[in-house]
Amino acid sequence: MDSTKESELFGIGMFILILLSTSVVFVSPYIFGILNYQQNQQLKPASFMVKDLKIEPKEVLSGNNVTVSAIISNVGEKSGQYNAELFVDGIKEKTADYDVMAGSSVPIEFKIVGKAEGEYTVKLGDQSSIFKVISAGPALFTLTEIIVNPVKCRPGENVTIDFMVKNSGGSYGSYDCKVYVDRNYVDTATVSLIPNQQEWIRMSYSTNSIGGHLVQIADKSAVFTVATDAPSQNTPTGGQDISFAMWIVGGIGVLIVGSVLLGVVAGAFVNSDKSSKRRKFKY
Repeated sequence: MDSTKESELFGIGMFILILLSTSVVFVSPYIFGILNYQQNQQLKPASFMVKDLKIEPKEVLSGNNVTVSAIISNVGEKSGQYNAELFVDGIKEKTADYDVMAGSSVPIEFKIVGKAEGEYTVKLGDQSSIFKVISAGPALFTLTEIIVNPVKCRPGENVTIDFMVKNSGGSYGSYDCKVYVDRNYVDTATVSLIPNQQEWIRMSYSTNSIGGHLVQIADKSAVFTVATDAPSQNTPTGGQDISFAMWIVGGIGVLIVGSVLLGVVAGAFVNSDKSSKRRKFKY
């Protein structure tokens, strides 16, 4: 075989080798992708199991926290997300999502407040346990502050009545805050608090009656006045309108003065340039 034929055969062989290599590079990902897809289709989906449910402490004073913990295991062959739902006496208290790899486990934890005295059943998945809430004395509610705003308004306009209630007792409880205006009952706001908890409550009230008015809640009171000359809460006052107008007029004035000054300066430069040219021409 002469050298020419050997060169041709070598070239053909290299071409086939390059073609095969290129085919492997481009085709293999698709082949492996199909194989992986088939393999994933044969894997069992994520399946979760709850175990080792614990509550600490088992007995707690009203207003304190109990910690609920457990282990979530994924016994399936695929990763997945577990939606943990915590029930207390059949009522959903809290939820959280956890990502769990196939064949692995993750710890989960919830904190809940022990409120009213009694025994409670906690359920998470198919696991359940109990804890007990005890009190250190009855609930004791006090009104610590009351604020009425505005203190002067027009007839028919709303005033807001803000007041803070605190439970300084030893147990969870509810309290009815009865609001009186001029010794007439207006409304009731009910608040539920754990020991040492306090909360702001807001109510609205309006009247067309001119004069001073007394707001009373428990042992606290505040006053507000209804008058026709009071500044309106809904529209800007005349002073605000004048102030805004003055800003507009002032801005226009500044623009006019600036334009005039700019024209004067520009005219001075032009005249100076003309005089210079005349002097040069004269000489």
